[in-house]
Amino acid sequence: MTEARALTALFRLPPEQFTAARNRLAAELRRAGEDSAASSVAKLPRPTPVVWAINQVAHADRAAVERLLATADQLKAAQLGRASTDVPASSKAYQEAVTTLVERSLARLKDAGRATTAATRNRLTGTLMAAATDPVLREALREARLSREHAAVGFDVFGTSRPALRVVEPTRTPRASGRRDSAAPLPPPADREATRRRADAQIRLETARADLARAESRVRELERAAAELARTAAEARERATAASRAAAQARADVGRARATVASAEKAARHE
Repeated sequence: MTEARALTALFRLPPEQFTAARNRLAAELRRAGEDSAASSVAKLPRPTPVVWAINQVAHADRAAVERLLATADQLKAAQLGRASTDVPASSKAYQEAVTTLVERSLARLKDAGRATTAATRNRLTGTLMAAATDPVLREALREARLSREHAAVGFDVFGTSRPALRVVEPTRTPRASGRRDSAAPLPPPADREATRRRADAQIRLETARADLARAESRVRELERAAAELARTAAEARERATAASRAAAQARADVGRARATVASAEKAARHE
């Protein structure tokens, strides 16, 4: 089995079977001389039920995943003024694609006897929206190999782009004298500069909020990774303790066997 197929099979396992299977795969890769791949596999965290459900749906319904990614791209283009459809229509299509995958993931969880609370729905939605807009996560979603939950943040749909800022000119008003209308004068330079500063400040605020959400998501990821490492360490300690007990028992067996041999040799000399 190739590494790619082995990883696909690994991520299809229920969460409670993941750790043992991951460790076996890492060991097999090391024995095959694939140390780098083995190290990467060994670091994979055990997926939460939310991540497990998304991976199952992504594996079974690739068309729904592609619809999500396509509508995310369409919404981004609409927000940047580069699409034939408007933002409301694009946003509706995107939300419908997200909802489809959320509902199918909830059905997977329900079939597996797992929780399907409002909090679960929110975690599914956030992870899918983050995966739809992050280049690395998009590929992991396509391959049904998401390993962690994520939180969607405000400006992610733009990626590295930002919509252009425009200063809207004042509406034209008729002159009281009844003469032909003419354009109203532009605001003074100071007012235009203030408008630009407010717009810049708003973007900085949204960007700061996005950075905060990413940082909070990273903290949650690290906490989950730490908990997974702690569980792995506890399992290793248990295995080491069991091995020590088995070794002690084996040493005792050796001692008894030597005594039996010595006794038999003594008896043989006196025959």
